[in-house]
Amino acid sequence: MSYSLPVLIIGMFLLISVLTALLAMCFYRRFKGLRASSSLTQEALDEQQALLGRARSTSYYDTNRSRAPGAVMIHHDARGRPLSTWSTASSVAAKRGEELTQWSRRRDDLLKLYGRGTLSSLGDEDDYDEEPEQEQGEEQGAGAAGSSTAYYLNQFLQPPQLSYKHHHQVTIFEQSDKIGGRCRAFRVRNPGQKDEYIEVGASIFVKVNHNLVNAAKEFGLKTKPLDDELVAIWDGQRFIFEESQWKFWSIIKGLRRWGLGPFRMKFLLKTTIDDLLEWYKSTEAFDSISGFAKRFRLEKVASIMSHTFLKKHGLGPDYSKEVVEVATRVNYGSNLDEIHALGALVTMAANDALQIQDGNFQIFEGMVGHSKANVQLNTKIARVRRLPPRDGEESLFEVTTVSGQKEIFNTVVLAAPIHASGIDFDIDLPPQPKVGYRTIYATFVRGLVNPGYFNATSAEKFPAHILTTRGEAEFTSLSIQTKLSNGETVTKIFSPTPLEDELLDRLYLKRTWVKVKQWKAYPKLKPLPLDEESEELFSWLNSDEEDQVVMKDQQEQGKQQQQQQQWDQFGPWGQIEIVPGLYYVNAFEPFISTMETETIAGKNVARLVRDRILGYCPVEKKVV
Repeated sequence: MSYSLPVLIIGMFLLISVLTALLAMCFYRRFKGLRASSSLTQEALDEQQALLGRARSTSYYDTNRSRAPGAVMIHHDARGRPLSTWSTASSVAAKRGEELTQWSRRRDDLLKLYGRGTLSSLGDEDDYDEEPEQEQGEEQGAGAAGSSTAYYLNQFLQPPQLSYKHHHQVTIFEQSDKIGGRCRAFRVRNPGQKDEYIEVGASIFVKVNHNLVNAAKEFGLKTKPLDDELVAIWDGQRFIFEESQWKFWSIIKGLRRWGLGPFRMKFLLKTTIDDLLEWYKSTEAFDSISGFAKRFRLEKVASIMSHTFLKKHGLGPDYSKEVVEVATRVNYGSNLDEIHALGALVTMAANDALQIQDGNFQIFEGMVGHSKANVQLNTKIARVRRLPPRDGEESLFEVTTVSGQKEIFNTVVLAAPIHASGIDFDIDLPPQPKVGYRTIYATFVRGLVNPGYFNATSAEKFPAHILTTRGEAEFTSLSIQTKLSNGETVTKIFSPTPLEDELLDRLYLKRTWVKVKQWKAYPKLKPLPLDEESEELFSWLNSDEEDQVVMKDQQEQGKQQQQQQQWDQFGPWGQIEIVPGLYYVNAFEPFISTMETETIAGKNVARLVRDRILGYCPVEKKVV
């Protein structure tokens, strides 16, 4: 009996410790997706100490301001001969199933579609030579959305999705000389070792991103997990939080500072991510973002400002500012009062982050290659014109490049921000929501970081990833990307404005080179207005006067004007099928914008195009 009380106390202490560690694990890995491989050798440490306080170097800026817009153009039936379509009675077609195995050929359902050639070639069907029936497609833009659209469309139009291989042709027009869009990497020489590839944008994806993970496996690409390096949060004057090399101690520090905030965030994340993951089990196609959001119960989190949402769910101001906002600043260049809650939650779901060895862009190169598309790089589209229908057939689209080349297409998919594309649409289009993009400067420096800038005496235990809070910090984040054989590191700094030489002199002891990439990297994820059907159900979420989306008392004096002013702060839902045959894959961007969700948008458009080609009944159009 004399030992029972001490044993009981020890047992309870161990149990509490284990439970605390398990419950708090959600906090520790919250920033893992932002980390990259790095460490410093003793040689580098010695050099840093020698250079402290006196090193000054000359930098050069290799500024690249290009962000090539693109579009996807799909056209079909280049020979003007009948193309069999689905019987409207097909139950499989009605359900939009992926497994399209039971075909019904009906002469009264046959569809004549035209494609290849210039406008003059449409005048005489008999001029076509004898080649297999072709369904042609054209695509300007080979970023994540455009590449995935072509890739999945090719999958949907052959076995096992169909009982036979459907002949089609996809042409991709890409304004730049590279595949991948905003997903870019550059090579860094590493003497005596393998050269390193540094991601410029679209740096990571995660294990639950099934489209990217599955594509990487199919293309034989090797993934690499990001190393478990230390993260610190800098407020411009001091580190307000630093991870420890001892994981358990990091957990305790987080609990002491933020309390139950990490647990509440984990619950919110699970609910939202589980809703989004339902898409992978679905075979539906959506012609509007509103329909997609309602189907997967995401409209309420996309319709409210982040700071209001977090406050309503009991997350304290310290956790919101020092953890969630830090993540939104890095991932979207936005503070919590500038981004909807869905965007904020997505930034917090970066556990188990991955990269493709030698560059993530290889996924999209693989998608384009497997789509068997005709790729035209360095080609910009100048004009898209809708031709009048001929003999009762559907209208075609004439696409003209800046060089004057003209081609005819049945279906056009735009995979670029429509207002920034520079394309003249000679079509009676409904008004399109204008999505703003945040200009970001990514500054890459090869050299040695100055620990003295951060009030540190040595770089030996210096954090590899420094994230900043809103306020006095002179940059958004600083991350060591890789360690080179000579002891130098390559770091990436995100900032909303260019970094002056004076600041770089203070940040670095030595700079071998500096490269800067300026681009409109992220869409502004403004809250999207609720549709009428869900207005009453979710209006309670927006009851704060500063963020009110829905106001019930419009008869009161002054309320209508106030409503209009508040409404102007929000962005509208986008239509994916703008007019029959013209699809806008980038309508998805103000909803969610990641590499994976771009492929989700591309696959959705591929389903819509497939349905149009095969004669499915169109989904009901409802402009919200």
